[in-house]
Formats: sequence, structure tokens, C-alpha cells
Amino acid sequence: MHRVWAGTFCTGLAGRLLALHSGKSFCHYMEVFLTGGSGTIGQAVVSHLLEDGCKVIALSRSEQSADKLRHLGATVFPGDLTCPEEWTQRAVSCEALVHLGATFAPDMGAVDRAAMFAIRKAARGKARPLKIIYTGGIWLYPAASDRYPLKETTAHAPLPPFAQMSETIRSLITSVELQVSVIHPALVCSAETGPVADLANAALAGSPFKTRATLQTCWPLVEVSDLARLYSTVLRRQGFRLNVFGAGHPGLPVGELVDAVNQELETDLILQTEAAPEDIPPTADWMAGYGRSQVLNTERSEKLSGWSPEHKTAETLVRAVLQV
Repeated sequence: MHRVWAGTFCTGLAGRLLALHSGKSFCHYMEVFLTGGSGTIGQAVVSHLLEDGCKVIALSRSEQSADKLRHLGATVFPGDLTCPEEWTQRAVSCEALVHLGATFAPDMGAVDRAAMFAIRKAARGKARPLKIIYTGGIWLYPAASDRYPLKETTAHAPLPPFAQMSETIRSLITSVELQVSVIHPALVCSAETGPVADLANAALAGSPFKTRATLQTCWPLVEVSDLARLYSTVLRRQGFRLNVFGAGHPGLPVGELVDAVNQELETDLILQTEAAPEDIPPTADWMAGYGRSQVLNTERSEKLSGWSPEHKTAETLVRAVLQV
């Protein structure tokens, strides 16, 4: 993977000479449009793409998210996922689109589908197909054990809130205007959000950790900077059409994760399994995913993409999140 020397883009003759003089590879400049850049995954992906020599044009619907993106070094483009006519022309003028944005509202699937339809329409007539990295998720897949782990080719059985996402993916990958790769992130772990941070916060507060999972439920996990490197790696692949899992650990029993947090923090956290609330319809029940026990086969992902995550055990994931 090419890197940016001294924080500048290696462009033009000066950049080439500078790279040769420093003994570093010349950066391939790429303009990338990105949605969802102010989120947990998005901020990490923006940072990695900039480090990799890309110019990032990030969609932003608020000044608060715009400030975060400018601080990272991205160029901000104002707009909203719900109004794709505001930003799709700018998106397709770039070489690639990384789609991480989601409304997480009841109409999330419809909004996402409309936005991707607008991208397909706007991309017609481009000299070369637009590259897209579309973000799926492991909750598009059914429960699975270590005896029969999930493969990317396993038939989807999405949680109700994500049902339309499967249809959107099928529509995108059959489009001649686009070159689509799909990344299905595992449960993302960062210092601020995700299973490890939630467990640690409960442990430090002396409260039980309430979840749909049991101690035997298996959660595929990925550390956020590892996942960001996967996006950057896939974007650079010549054979771009990929469908891969993004998981550092293919499926860790929750009980082992609780033990790892307790050992690191010297706490006595306990897990409390909760039933599904009766007043929430299945189409709005995001938390049900944590009760879905899954184990992934990640061999294909790493082989096809060339990506290798650094954090593959409960201990390394916990230490990375707790920064110890």
C-alpha cells in the first residue's frame, strides 16, 4: 500500500521526484467520494484513505459533522442521504464512492435504495464504470456455528430492519455502470463505541451488561482501524469486484469477551440477557442482532483482498479499545 510522504500528496513531477529521492513508492492519486464519514467507521476510513494518497470528498448534512471531517483533512460537500439529487453528480465525478452512510431511521432501507438508484442513473455515460464500495453487514446473514461457519456466498437471511439492503446489493452488482465491491463488517470495536467499549463502560460503572446475547452467543468482531485498512486495501485492488467479510475474530463467545474485559480492568462484570421488548416492531428492532450467534469463514476475505487484520484475539481487541 502506498503511503503519503511528509503528509503531502505525491502528485505531479515534483511528487514523483520527491518519492524517488525518499525511496518511497509514488502515490496513485484518487478522488474518492464518501458518505457516513463522521461516523465511527467513517472517520477511520477517511484517515486511512488520506494517508494512502487519496483526496476525500465527504458528504455532510450538519456543521458538526463537517467540522469533524475538515479536522481529519477531508473536503466537505454539503448534502443529505435523503436528497441524493444534491450530491450524486459530485459523487460520480470522482473515481470511486465509499458508501458508509445510513439514516438508522425506520425508512433506512428505502432511503438507501433511492440513493443507490440515483447513483446508478448519474453514472450512466461515464467513460469508465464508477467504483463503489458498498457497506453491508453480518446481520444480513443467518445464525451459524463454528461447525458450519458462514461464507460470503451463504444465502442472506437479514434482520427485518436490513431486508431491503439485500435487494439493493443485488441491484448494484448487476449494474454495468458500476464496479461494486461489498464489505460486510463484523461488530466494530473502537474506543468510543462497540461491544468492547460497552462492556468496559458497564464494568467500570459496576453495572451488569444488558444484551440479547447469552454467554455462549458468538460475535464476529473487528477493530476499527483494521476495518479501515480493509476499505483502503479493497479500493486499491485491480480486480475490484469483491464480496468480503471484514472480521478480525470470526466469532468470539461473549463469555470469553466478558472474561477478557474483566481481566484487563480487574472488574467483576456480569452479563444479563434481556428478552425482546414487546413494544418494538421487528422492523425497528436493531438490537436483535446481538442475539444472533454467528461464526464466519474469513479465509476467502483475506486471500482475495490481501488484507490481514492485526487484532485477532479477545486480548488484543480489548487492549486496542482500552488503549493499554
